[in-house]
Amino acid sequence: MGDFGTFSWNHLRDSLLNELDEGVCVFDRTHTMIAWNEILPGLLDLPVHLFGDQKSFEEVLAACAARGDFGDGPCSARQLLTGIDAHNAPIKLKGSQNLILRLKPLTRQLNLAVFSKDHHSTAKASSTWDSNYRRLINQAAAPIVIHRDEKILFVNNALSEHTKIPAEFFIGQNIRSFVPEDEIPTFEERTGRDEIGLWEVRLVLPDGKIYWAEVANAEVEWEGAPAWQVTLQDVTSRKAAEEILQRQAIVMQQVGEGVVISDLAGSILDCNESACSIYQIPRDQMIGSNVRALAPEHEDQASYIAQINAEIEKTGSWYEKTTYTRPDGTMRNVDVSVSAWRGPDDVPLGRITVIRDSTERRQAQKAVEQTETKFRNLIEGSLQGVMIHRDATIVYVNKATADLFGTDAIAMTGRQVGDFIDPSSADARDRFFNHDIAERLKIRATRDDGSTIWLEVNARSVDWDGAPARQVMINDITERQQAEEALQHTQKLESLGQLTGGIAHDFNNLLGVISGNLELLREQLSDSEDHSMFIEASLRSVRRGAELTQRLLAFSRKTPLKPVNTEINKLLQSMSGMMQRTLGEIISVETDLDDLAWSVSVDPGQMENAILNLALNARDAMPRGGQLVLKTQNVVLKENLIRHNSVVPAGEYLKVSVSDSGTGMPAEVVENAFQPFYTTKEVGTGSGLGLSMVYGFVQQSDGHIYIDTTPGRGTSIHMFLPKCADQPQAAHINGESVTAPPGNKEVVMVVEDDEDLRQLSVVLLNRMGYQTHEAADGPSAIALLDDLTHIDLLFTDLVLPGGLGGFEIAKAAKEEFPGIKVLFTSGYSESDAFREAFEDGRAELIPKPYRKDALAERLQAVLQS
Repeated sequence: MGDFGTFSWNHLRDSLLNELDEGVCVFDRTHTMIAWNEILPGLLDLPVHLFGDQKSFEEVLAACAARGDFGDGPCSARQLLTGIDAHNAPIKLKGSQNLILRLKPLTRQLNLAVFSKDHHSTAKASSTWDSNYRRLINQAAAPIVIHRDEKILFVNNALSEHTKIPAEFFIGQNIRSFVPEDEIPTFEERTGRDEIGLWEVRLVLPDGKIYWAEVANAEVEWEGAPAWQVTLQDVTSRKAAEEILQRQAIVMQQVGEGVVISDLAGSILDCNESACSIYQIPRDQMIGSNVRALAPEHEDQASYIAQINAEIEKTGSWYEKTTYTRPDGTMRNVDVSVSAWRGPDDVPLGRITVIRDSTERRQAQKAVEQTETKFRNLIEGSLQGVMIHRDATIVYVNKATADLFGTDAIAMTGRQVGDFIDPSSADARDRFFNHDIAERLKIRATRDDGSTIWLEVNARSVDWDGAPARQVMINDITERQQAEEALQHTQKLESLGQLTGGIAHDFNNLLGVISGNLELLREQLSDSEDHSMFIEASLRSVRRGAELTQRLLAFSRKTPLKPVNTEINKLLQSMSGMMQRTLGEIISVETDLDDLAWSVSVDPGQMENAILNLALNARDAMPRGGQLVLKTQNVVLKENLIRHNSVVPAGEYLKVSVSDSGTGMPAEVVENAFQPFYTTKEVGTGSGLGLSMVYGFVQQSDGHIYIDTTPGRGTSIHMFLPKCADQPQAAHINGESVTAPPGNKEVVMVVEDDEDLRQLSVVLLNRMGYQTHEAADGPSAIALLDDLTHIDLLFTDLVLPGGLGGFEIAKAAKEEFPGIKVLFTSGYSESDAFREAFEDGRAELIPKPYRKDALAERLQAVLQS
């Protein structure tokens, strides 16, 4: 609300003064005109320019005096105005149509001048003034109270409307009764002052409601006597908003984001230190300035602000990412959010602007984007497979993954992960889809061409393109899996070889006894043809049994071999004719021999048997005839070759292949082909030891064998035999072990809880030339340390009874004898204690059981270290 003067005189000039027939002027103590009516200039016959805001009423009177309106006496305009209080009687002007002037003080601040044509007009004007004034303030929009000596004489309609209390309730009451006790000192200080300025007061209405008012206090004349007019402006909503602001100010100052509060006109009412820091503007300069100063520069700033306000009116808020140039010229990235600020009853109060300095965040975001680009480039170029899927639908694969599955990234994107997982890995697939997998999970997958590969994967939840997804890291372990299967297969065959070798060894002994006894019997019964026939039949059976055991021994690699440098080409050429006759005319035998084939170190006789066995198996696979090819080829393997459970290490080999055009082998047959007694032939037509014998021979010759077959298209069996060195290496001769030097009376403390072993150790050490002391457990060892004056070496078990182990005893011994050496022993060489103590290589240990020579060597090594 404006001040009291603005309310009273503006309305008086427009509504009251112009209704009078007399000329009226209101002026203040400095004689400045505050208000006048329209007839006054014409009534005085003076130029209009003498009248107006901030014009001096003294100049008006001086103009009248200059033309003789006040006669020829000494009275001047200054004297008239100085003695207003003394001029209660009317002053007759001689000019200006014989007007009468009456000067009357209205308040301590204001005076009234009335020009009329007779002396009764002043009283009439004053009466009209009172009547119209009462009517005017009763119709005013602002609440008004008239009181004298704090007793309420009049309240206008606006007060009743604001308080919902009838005007009659206030009449006669003391105005002080509506003022809380804590407000009374301020009320007493301000009341009675005839001031235009405003002040605030808190009032309490009869219903207990708090009513904040902005007060204009002025002295007036009411019903012929002085009184006080109190004009009230309801500022309860504003005070509530200020209280909210005060409460919010504490929080506002603590938040990291900048906060600026402005009124509807854009004037900044408050801001926090964060806002000042962002904009680098001191708080005292920011408060009171317009919020437009914080807005980014636009060609049409007014249109830009109007656009913001329109958006806030429509949606309640406005948001923008923009930049701001600080006074020092530095530019900051800021995120600005402006929302409507409303008070009680949803009354619009202004705007709340929240500013976040996002310079560092945007720089970090840019760095993250750059990192993501580098990351994508990295994983795209990675040799490890990377797959991203969302709800089992592939959204990204890198090139390594696409190559792994024999397709391209575009073709894989959008497909289901399950399309590439073999049904045999169903359990692993469920974990793969639904759980984060920290450990490696092995699954079997299917390539686009239908072939299978083994993968090792782990998966974790990630955010991909702003939505949850799962990242799968993929390693191709097909070769490793094949190597493991080959190792398992080899171990299985090794176990079978040990079993069959043992059986064959014992069986040969039995056959030897039978054969020898039969031969003795044959010598004694040689004159009987019937007996000789039975003995020869038995000896033939013995020889057949010997052949079977020979094959078992070959499989178990226990057949004595006589390897020599052999040219396989010549061997095969010499066999071709014999094989052609053996296989029959329906099978053609061809050779494809490398002219520069390397020689190999094999037993020629066993090599011939191996080739013949393979040729006979090939014949059985071609019952209607076909082609058998014997081939040699020099090969250099730069890395391990894995084929069907067979691992061929890198190196130089002569590959000898026997290939047929027969029926081929199914996978199950290939899996078991080298196992002894396994056969696909009818009962009585095969022993099942042919291929197992070949396997044993090749393995015993340090070679490798594997089967390459396709059902319906034939079989090739490849033997890889190591290239023979140009100059055979001399056989290694194991010399006798070097006897360790004896002890030289060094003092050794033996700590061992097993009495027999302890006594044995002591006897051995004494015979080696050492002096010994012994203890059975930790406590007794610690006690012994206190009794001894010198020890060269502590020889202690790691695990001992009594709560103290070898580590604790060694620590105590080193504290007692800093130069002491320590040798540990233990039967738990693979225990956690062993790994923890000796993984750094600074402790010495000899595992149990130990030989005398080994113990002597280790003792000397430790003492001399």
